Amino acid sequence: MGHSRSAIATDPNAVLGVPHNAGYAPRPAWESIRRVDRLPHGYTNHTRRVGKQLSGLQSLDPSTVPGLTGIGDVIVHGDFGPQNILFQLDPIRVSGVLDWELAHIGSAVEDLAWAEWIIRTHHPEALEELPELFAGSGLSFNWPDRQAAMVRQCRHHLGYCEASGLDGAASEWRRRLEATEAWSE
Repeated sequence: MGHSRSAIATDPNAVLGVPHNAGYAPRPAWESIRRVDRLPHGYTNHTRRVGKQLSGLQSLDPSTVPGLTGIGDVIVHGDFGPQNILFQLDPIRVSGVLDWELAHIGSAVEDLAWAEWIIRTHHPEALEELPELFAGSGLSFNWPDRQAAMVRQCRHHLGYCEASGLDGAASEWRRRLEATEAWSE
């Protein structure tokens, strides 16, 4: 049985098929992180786990998921970040990765940069944990390359919203694009 683009990876050696809209609406991973932050593990372990999950994903052979298109050497989730990772809390571990509709073959910087963008945009209280994301992933890209990848993704979302007539969402993505372009490391 081939794996579809709606696959979830629960460990670095497996890709399991799961429908994107299976009717299960889990709490976003960062809500779990906030609960766990009250325990001794804090953000650090979760941010590092996000990076390790990215490393596992990018270690998969892209031919594992037939039908992915693109140019590059790794599977790119396309919306990778803590918001699309399910954590089991006891014991704490990643139990799944959700929302694969933007998956493609591309560059390793794409998902790392987008996870950083999610943290910078939605969880600024966790900025000091970005080194844990990078350490967990085992990836090292300079700031201009990461920022360029973030800007490309913002432009992609903006273009989709404009083409779909989603004026309010397009306005929000224009604001986000401007903010992203203005960031410094």
